[in-house]
Amino acid sequence: MAGKKTGKKILIIDDEKPIGKLVGHLVRSMSHQPIICENGEQAIEHIEGVDLIITDFNLSGGRGLNGVQLAKKAKTLRPELPVIIMTGNSDAIPPHHLADGVIDKPFGLDWLRYVISDCLRNRFKKGGEDGGKICSKGSKVCFDNRGNRDCLF
Repeated sequence: MAGKKTGKKILIIDDEKPIGKLVGHLVRSMSHQPIICENGEQAIEHIEGVDLIITDFNLSGGRGLNGVQLAKKAKTLRPELPVIIMTGNSDAIPPHHLADGVIDKPFGLDWLRYVISDCLRNRFKKGGEDGGKICSKGSKVCFDNRGNRDCLF
């Protein structure tokens, strides 16, 4: 018997089609519904109907909205909506971003599955068991790409 479908809609934004498809496949394997966009402008029209956003930081080679700007826009419209930013350069992410998680590329699919599950359960939201965010810097809790606690701020 297949796992229970949760019906969660997860918005995935990455200008690299293979990455978007890979993340979409993972989301589908977790019994969630992926909505894949290639840029921040396309993604904005879907913000109201999703349960989680997973976005690349550097969208469209620096043209249009980047992942941090998209997170800010999403949090303005829906402050409770969890946002995860994927990046190959976490040093470029401003320390006071509004995302609930920043994960470094390359990452393993098990690690991404872990982050998605915990964001959907709001475990790392303010007041959660760790009282912070999954983030490479600028937050209270930091995890490496194997899910190990790395540092506290």
